Amino acid sequence: MAHPIFHLGRRPGGEPAVAGPADHVVAIVRHTVHAIGRAATPIEVAFDGVPSAAPRHQWPKSRDGFFTVPDRLERVPRHSSCLHALLDRPGLDDPLDLRFFDTSRRFVPRRLSIAMSPKPVRIRPGLFPGAAYDVAERSTGLRGRVLRGPPTNRRVARWCRVIARVGTRVVGRAHGDDRGEFLLLLQPDAGTIGTLSSPIAVEVTVYARLAEPAPSSPDLPGLDPYWDLPLEPVPALTNDVTRGLTLPASYVETATSVRTVNFPLSLLKSEPPFIFSPT
Repeated sequence: MAHPIFHLGRRPGGEPAVAGPADHVVAIVRHTVHAIGRAATPIEVAFDGVPSAAPRHQWPKSRDGFFTVPDRLERVPRHSSCLHALLDRPGLDDPLDLRFFDTSRRFVPRRLSIAMSPKPVRIRPGLFPGAAYDVAERSTGLRGRVLRGPPTNRRVARWCRVIARVGTRVVGRAHGDDRGEFLLLLQPDAGTIGTLSSPIAVEVTVYARLAEPAPSSPDLPGLDPYWDLPLEPVPALTNDVTRGLTLPASYVETATSVRTVNFPLSLLKSEPPFIFSPT
């Protein structure tokens, strides 16, 4: 009999879903939303790989304007318990490479290489709000965009990471998407204790790869929208890498990617694009 070895999700009501000894579970995973609110749409979980044999310009669109990606990647099924469960079988990789994504852009996708031993494995991958995330009223935050390169060759900085600090204290984090867009929401305690002052001066730092990766074939960017999304190795437990708090390997800041931003309280603001220039 096959047994579930991989779970992702929440029980109704938002409580952690933890299996008992009788479930023969070797991996339990639920996602964390790094924003004010909870996920309202299911997150898709799939085996990592090139999803489609059809180039992107041939992908159909739904009535809402979203791409319907005709991919062939195996999904980790989502069950009525709000868990994604993968049945044990011979030949499963260890580590197991999976991608977590939301085609509506409410959350920024991630690719994780998950160690499947020692068993049982219990991890909690963190997902950060994307450009289409439903921001709660009175949130304090920033919608931003990151470009890279010299003025004569500006291009999108894909999959950047953003950290907001007041002094040495981290008050917010964000993940950038394939269009260089990010949604940074500050923590409720980002301001001073006592009398509130507005705006709050926050140092916002953008991190990215110094060198852009090259596709293994010219067709790859058209076949896989996440081809250059970092594959992050995570152990068989939840840690800062799993939560999305640790920068991927080779991610750095540059002199041009740090800026002090004044955040008015309870408002979502915008800024001119951040520039990530390695030189």
